Amino acid sequence: MAKRRYRVINESNRNLKALEQIVNKQSKKRIKFDNGSSLSVDVQTANILLNAYDTVRDKDKFERMLNKGPQNFMKLVDFAWSAAN
Repeated sequence: MAKRRYRVINESNRNLKALEQIVNKQSKKRIKFDNGSSLSVDVQTANILLNAYDTVRDKDKFERMLNKGPQNFMKLVDFAWSAAN
């Protein structure tokens, strides 16, 4: 499986980079949100989110939701799973 590479230009897409690391290392990891909370993300969830990110047009909105908090993160997970099926 080829490693994914996303450029981390600023702090706004740090969780995108974390998802990439989860998939590349094949191990779960905690990601931190802007509101101070954190959540553990497994490989399958990280992979489905990266696939969704690759297909969306509004990547800025996706990145903002990815970093905002656990509720927005879970909305993205629901969206990614529905798009995959």
